[in-house]
Amino acid sequence: MDEPVFRIFSRAAETGALDDENTTYGLSAFGGVYPSVGDRLSIADLPDEILTVVERVISVRNGRAFVALVVERREPTPAEQALLWSGSSSGMASPYPRW
Repeated sequence: MDEPVFRIFSRAAETGALDDENTTYGLSAFGGVYPSVGDRLSIADLPDEILTVVERVISVRNGRAFVALVVERREPTPAEQALLWSGSSSGMASPYPRW
C-alpha cells in the first residue's frame, strides 16, 4: 500500500461548519503515526496554533488511504508553548520543535 494522504478540515466552533484547508500531508509529517481523535497537533505550517483532531475518516481507493482529519483550532496554553514549532531567522518554520 502506498503512503496515505492526509487532508486537514477545520471545524468552526460556532457553527460546526467544515472548512477545507486545501492542505495535504504525508504520513511522515506526523512522524509515521496516524493521528487519532483526541490527538493535539502542532504543525510547522501553523506555528502558533494547536489543532485537536475531533474526527477522522479513512477512505481506501486503489490501494491508497486518504485520511480526512477534522480539527478544531485554538491558541496554545502557556504550558503548551514549549511543544510548538519554532520559527527560524529566515522566517521559515523550523523542522524541529523548540525542545
